This record gives sequence, structure tokens and C-alpha cells, in this order.
Amino acid sequence: TSYKIPPQLDSVSSIPIGRPLPNLQTYILDKNLQPVPVGVPGEIYIGGAGLARGYLNRSELTAEKFVTNPFTQGQSKLYKTGDLARYAYPLGHKGKIEYLGRIDNQVKIRGFRIELGEIEATLALHQSIQQTVAIAKEDNPGDKRLVAYIVPYPEQTVTQQEIRGFLKQKLPQYMIPSAFIFLETLPLTPNGKIDYRALPAPEQARYEPEATYVAPRNQLEFQLAAIWQNVLGIQNIGIHDNFFDLGGQSLLAVRLFAEIHQSFNQKLTLSTILQASTIEQLAKVIGQKQHLPDSSYLVPIQPYGSKVPFFGIHGAQGEVLFFKSLANRLGSEQPFYAIRAPGQNGETTPLTSVEEMAKLYIQEVKTIQPQGPYLLGGYSFGGLVAFEMARQFKEQGQEVSLLALLDCYAPESLKYLPLHQIFLQYLRNFLSIGPDYIFKKLKTLRVKSLYHLFKGETMKNNYFHYLTSTKYFYNLINEFPNYTVEDLKLWENLYQANLQASSNYIPSVYAGKITIFRAKTNPAEDFYQPVAQCGWSGLSDREIEVYDCTGDHYTFIEEPHVQGLARQLQHCLASAAKV
Repeated sequence: TSYKIPPQLDSVSSIPIGRPLPNLQTYILDKNLQPVPVGVPGEIYIGGAGLARGYLNRSELTAEKFVTNPFTQGQSKLYKTGDLARYAYPLGHKGKIEYLGRIDNQVKIRGFRIELGEIEATLALHQSIQQTVAIAKEDNPGDKRLVAYIVPYPEQTVTQQEIRGFLKQKLPQYMIPSAFIFLETLPLTPNGKIDYRALPAPEQARYEPEATYVAPRNQLEFQLAAIWQNVLGIQNIGIHDNFFDLGGQSLLAVRLFAEIHQSFNQKLTLSTILQASTIEQLAKVIGQKQHLPDSSYLVPIQPYGSKVPFFGIHGAQGEVLFFKSLANRLGSEQPFYAIRAPGQNGETTPLTSVEEMAKLYIQEVKTIQPQGPYLLGGYSFGGLVAFEMARQFKEQGQEVSLLALLDCYAPESLKYLPLHQIFLQYLRNFLSIGPDYIFKKLKTLRVKSLYHLFKGETMKNNYFHYLTSTKYFYNLINEFPNYTVEDLKLWENLYQANLQASSNYIPSVYAGKITIFRAKTNPAEDFYQPVAQCGWSGLSDREIEVYDCTGDHYTFIEEPHVQGLARQLQHCLASAAKV
């Protein structure tokens, strides 16, 4: 490409690389080889008369980098450069290419592959940002987090909150940095490139203008600030900073409350962070010894908006923190309330009947919405409770316009394949996929799970099998060993109660429509017989609608897969509003 540099460059933050040379083509494409709109980052592909035939004596690399040109007839090729760029707009150079960096500057954080160049390119779209660089910082082994360094335009004022809100409109939550560091200039090496080693550590840098920072005011807030700084790896946290805006997520919330328990001898449910997500709010809960008690099971994840509220029911673990990503994706106009299970603090005996849970949760729902039509949803085990709530609502003469079952199978619908069929299925998969299949299964299955399956033992009869076969608690034990056996036993008792409720539940036919959101991937798919409509056929006198969602039982409700689930659920919510 070439670009004739004009005399005046005051209005641009970088010099474009121009347009293709004669007899050459340049495309900016997304990962599906589709052209990106003006201003949107993509990868540069080049073609035309000047294109090489490939890499010398490197056929595999040639096949990877030289791809068939989807925009021409015949066998012409495009070269996959690995460079990130966009059509320069609105910088006054529409149609010209602006180079943004290498696209293969990729990191992996909490299982997500992230292109740092894409974060930098998105930040550069903000009108107040002159320069930016994003890095993955690893304060503790295995614990990476995203940090963005920002140079605002002179005399421009911009805050973390403003930038975070800007990014939320353009990037998934897992790509939003946990910290934004404001600098006057980026440090450079002698040859003019960014000196990454000279970037200040977050604890040594100014996060944002002093006027937006409110320091702890008393001993309790100082103690909490120290715990937050330790858990999040961020210094100078103000009492009004939001836990989730600082990069907090479910596993960090687990660690946060473990340290709070050790420091204050107070057990708080994980859902507390949804209602008290700042140091100031959390200090009030702890200082007044408000446990957000078991007498209130309704958790307002997103209580605002003009639409009919959606109520989500907890899974077998009893917690509802995982609903936050879904609630955020549904938008600010969709109220979202979650219902957690009683007995999480050990102050109340867990319920062991789906019918009793449904009756109790209906009372909770009516405190927010006394009359229908109701929008109900339940994840996994919670789907059974949501189903029973809908059935009881119908008996009370109330309307349920949406019953959403999130990867929930009807009782007794999952049947194990005979042992010889399991081994035949493994053999077929191995022959068709190869050794990679074995490595994949080793990542998703636990040896103890196989052992207890072949012995014919059920999960609810083996405490340690339960702990090793459930992803959530597996992560707790391995990443946060400071939890005591008493804590784990408390969670186990709640889980066992929910398992007992599930095994004892005999559903009656529901006089209404069922909508199922089913995860496409099942880590245990080689064990079970195929089940149509998740086993719910025959339990409704109306149609059963099924939506397939990317991800597995755990990940389809997390970023990035939750985006697809949210789109499908939004469609169903809109349809229910028209009824």
C-alpha cells in the first residue's frame, strides 16, 4: 500500500498506510472472511499480481497463510498477514487503511483467547483517547488480568467509568480491562516503539482523576479495601468502585468472601456482591451484621427498566451469581431478579421438595409482581422448580407468558448407555478424530467420575465424587484452598438437598408452552442415550420450543457463549410481551 502524507497532520492520531498499489488487492476481513465495516478492526489480507506462491519448503504454513480468495473466480489466493487494521474513519481519511498492530498478540485469560490489538483498536475509537496500549498482567502465577494504559488528548478529561461504559457497548465483558491507567505519554524505546517494560505497575500509577476517587473513611472500609486490593490485584480502590467494573467475577467473589469470613467471622452468600458491589455498601452489610438473611431469597440483579421482570431460579449449587452476565446482556430495560436457595449460611435447613420450593418462591415473586403474566426461567435443577412454579401459578389462575428451561432435562429422562456401547462410542470417536479426542476427554472427565459410574454409584451417595465432578466446586478447592471443610460440607448439604428434591419430583402435565435453551456440547454425551426435547415431551399440552446454544452445560451461560443465549432469550421475551 502507499499513502501520500499531507502537510497538515494535526487532526489525526496516526498516519494511514493508504490504498493498495496497482495490480494488488487489499481486504480487511473478520474471522469468517467477511469484509468489516468502516472503522471496525479486522485482519489485512492481500492478493494480486505481487503475491508470492507460498513459503519455501513449508507446505503446512503455506496452507495456513495462503487461503482461497472468496471474492474471485478460479484458484487465486489471499495472504493472511496477521496485521490488524481498519478503514480510517472518522479521522478524515475514509477509505484509507489505518494500521493498528499485530493481530497475533493474543493472550488467554480465564479460558478466553483475547486479541490485545482488538482492545487497543476499540479504545482508540473513543474521541478523548489519543494513544493506548493493552497488556495481560500476571501478578500471581496463573492469575492474569487485563490492564489498559491510556494517554488522553490534551485538556481532555475521561474517567474509568466512562471508558468502561464505552467498551461495554463494543466488547464482551471478558475483554474489558480490569484497570485503566492514565499517563501523560507512553514510554518509548530508542527506536520509537512502546517500551512495555517501562509501563508503570498498576499499584504505582494513577487510575483516574483524583476527584473521582473516594478513599476509605473508617477502619472497616480500610480493611475491606485491603481485601479487595489483595483479591483483585489492584491498588488505590475507592469505596464507590464497583467490584465487577474492576474485573471481579464469580471465582474472585468466592475468594473475596472467603477472606471476609476469615477477617470478620461472617458468612455471606455470594449473591451479596450483587446487592452490595462497592466497599461502602459491603461495609454497611458487615458493620450492621446484615447477612441479607435467608428470609429474603430474591436477588435484584438488574431491578430497573420498564419491561415485565424476568425471574431466574438457581441451579443445584443454590447460588445465582452466574446470572449476572445474562442479565447484563438482556439490556437495561429488562428487569432481572434471581432467586437463590435457602440454607446457604447454615441458618436455615435446605428444602428437599421441588413443590415446597415453588410455593416459597412464588411468594417471593409476588412481592415484586403481584399479578401475572409472569416470565420464569430456571438453570439446570432450577428448571424443575421454574416448571413447578409455572404449574402452580396456572392453578392459581395466573398467566405465565414464558417458561424458559436453561439446559434442564426432565426427571428420569437421562439414561446411561450400556457399558459396551460407551466403549464402542469411544472407539468410533478415537478412530475418526485421532489422539486429540483422548486429550479432549481427559480435560473434561474426572477419573473418579468414571470409577463411580462403572461401580453404579450415584453422585448423591459420594461426597468426594460430587466435589470432583462439579466444575464450580472443583475450582473452589483447587484455586481457593483456604475454604474449610465445614464450608464445603455446608455447600454439599445444600447440593444434596437439591438432588433429593430432584429425585423425588414427579412432574404433572403443565397447561402451557415450554421453551428450552439447550447447550450444544455435553461433556458426558458419550455416556447418555439421546433425548429429544430434553425429555419434556408429554409434560406439556402445548408446543415445546427448543433453541440450541453454543457452549456446554457450564459455559453456555458465561461469556462469550452467553451472547447467543441472550439473543435467543430476548427474542422469546419480545414474543411473550406481544401475547
